Amino acid sequence: MTMLGAPRRSTGSNVDTGFSALPVRPDAVWFVTAYLVVLLVIPADRRVGVLGGAGSPGALFAIFGLVLWGFDRVQSRRFEGRRFQPVSAALLFFAVSVLASYVVSSTMSLPAVERSVADTGLLRLAAMAGILLIAHDGIPTPERFLVLMRRISAFGGAYATLGLVQFFTRRAFVDSFSIPGLVENGWFSFGERAGFIRAISTAMHPLEAALVLAMILPIALTVAIYDKKRSAVARWYPVAAILFLSVLSVTRSALLGVVVVIAVLFWTWPRAVRQWMAVAIGFGLVAVYVGVPGMAGTIIGMFSGPDSSLDSRTAGYDTVASFVGVSPLFGRGLGTFLPSYRIIDNQFLLTLVETGAVGLAALLILICAACWAAVSMRCVWKPQDEIMAAFGYALLASVLAGSLLLALFDAFSFPQACGMFFLVIGLCGAYLNLCRAEAAPLAESAKTALTSSTWRRRVLPVVALVAMVGLSAAVLATPPLYYGRVDVRFVLPESPDDSNGLIADPGLTLYLAGVVEQRLNAELGGQEKQTTSAPLSSTGIRDGRWVHIPNVGGQWETSHDQPLIVVEVVGESPARVDAQLNDFSGRVTDLARTSQEEMGIPSSLHIRTTVSSETAGVTSMGMERRRAVAGLALLTLTVVTVAARGGGRMRDAHSRRRREDDEPT
Repeated sequence: MTMLGAPRRSTGSNVDTGFSALPVRPDAVWFVTAYLVVLLVIPADRRVGVLGGAGSPGALFAIFGLVLWGFDRVQSRRFEGRRFQPVSAALLFFAVSVLASYVVSSTMSLPAVERSVADTGLLRLAAMAGILLIAHDGIPTPERFLVLMRRISAFGGAYATLGLVQFFTRRAFVDSFSIPGLVENGWFSFGERAGFIRAISTAMHPLEAALVLAMILPIALTVAIYDKKRSAVARWYPVAAILFLSVLSVTRSALLGVVVVIAVLFWTWPRAVRQWMAVAIGFGLVAVYVGVPGMAGTIIGMFSGPDSSLDSRTAGYDTVASFVGVSPLFGRGLGTFLPSYRIIDNQFLLTLVETGAVGLAALLILICAACWAAVSMRCVWKPQDEIMAAFGYALLASVLAGSLLLALFDAFSFPQACGMFFLVIGLCGAYLNLCRAEAAPLAESAKTALTSSTWRRRVLPVVALVAMVGLSAAVLATPPLYYGRVDVRFVLPESPDDSNGLIADPGLTLYLAGVVEQRLNAELGGQEKQTTSAPLSSTGIRDGRWVHIPNVGGQWETSHDQPLIVVEVVGESPARVDAQLNDFSGRVTDLARTSQEEMGIPSSLHIRTTVSSETAGVTSMGMERRRAVAGLALLTLTVVTVAARGGGRMRDAHSRRRREDDEPT
């Protein structure tokens, strides 16, 4: 007896809970419902204090779901012999890419805070996989699927209602109470735009709330249009609340999400529904224009006026390119590109930096697999099951809207956005399972399962194990990295004189440092600018240098407030690193002198340079061997398991072909 019921064909009006003997016991639909309570009702900024960044209640609940799914997978044989599952296979590819990036991060000399975040990234991966797999494999019948869709719609309506109350009262409410065992991380903030409150319900940021609303909206619309057994108020209120909050949120992302949803679904509705919805949308826009003075002009201005946030996004492309160039295939580890380095408001680019081209490809494949699963077999439903057929397009619209918003902010850094995205991806896989069960009984799967008893002894997993052992040996043999840094300060002479104009104006002293920095970099053949505060040792570069004036501002406002040049060098030879440090710091001194001589300043009045003793020296930055071993062990286990399952599928396919060839024609 398991919590995850195998998909079965529709049984008419009877609601199947997934338990044949005890239908009143909870099933995966109840688990997902409880997950939505934890994810959307508890404010997103609350954490289990002792766990820090890994203490999000929603993530912990999803990890618990992964444990339940794994236990059910081990004790049940119903998974054997199933048809190829594109969504779960894409998830596995994504998990492998994240594990590979974790191994790469262990070979880099990352600061302690980044190593901690990389470890937390594995827990984030477990949470993503947990809720996806529970939803993917745990919904047994169309009736239970419909129950879950109704609940998601209701949660969306309640979520949007709180946001509307916040907008009109200008009060958050959720910050006025505490939850035992949870602490606030201080990220919860309203924010304003053009004098309007950017309501966020229980999210941490308007963009996070926008993604949640955009992904629930198509589900709510489908329930409202096709679920005729419920009252009109119960069906349509969530739709109205979500649409109104999306318009009043003063967030471009929310509006773009609504546009994508309507664009995908509008042409799938019956003609009468299209006409009615067009009138309703027009009436709603007029109501907003009349009822909220100034909102229409603000919305138009968001899309037509200058956009500092867009400028900040495009300005980060150089940073992305420089980090991707260091580790293009597997990145630097999930979550290791800290916001303090630079905020990249694009989850796809952030995935490229953190998990490399392989990780980005895996994420795109996961999205494409979900879209295919949502629409590939929707036609199997009979005319009387029009709501189940309509859910295919609803899930497609939800994934597309969510994917668009991934390009507008770092969504996986926010628990509600990340949790909702992977939940809907899992629902796409569940929908495909139900479509297959509706199209044909599962008896054929049971037949093929009998041939898989000895697949573990096949050659493919052995080859995979040998390959991973060789790869592990190569990774663990990575030589240590050596890092050196010196701070060259520009010091005023002991007896300043007005003859040196650089002394009279501190800004001109800083100007001298800038001149020296540019001249030295020109001598060195130029270098790609590092536009973050990440030290050179944590970028993944194993042989390079960086000469720069430190920026004490941020990505939106550059500030150089002290005449100081920082010289950083990394390499695999301590002697070479030390020699380059001395050479470059000496050149700073020489260039400072010659620059002032060219200005006609007497040598007795020259601004001098001095090397800070606190930063001078070369240190070894070896790999974190324990982290590398742990990451390699997880990666090896995953790859060998995949190879074993692939070998089993190949053997089953070969057995089926032989049976077909032996059958008389």
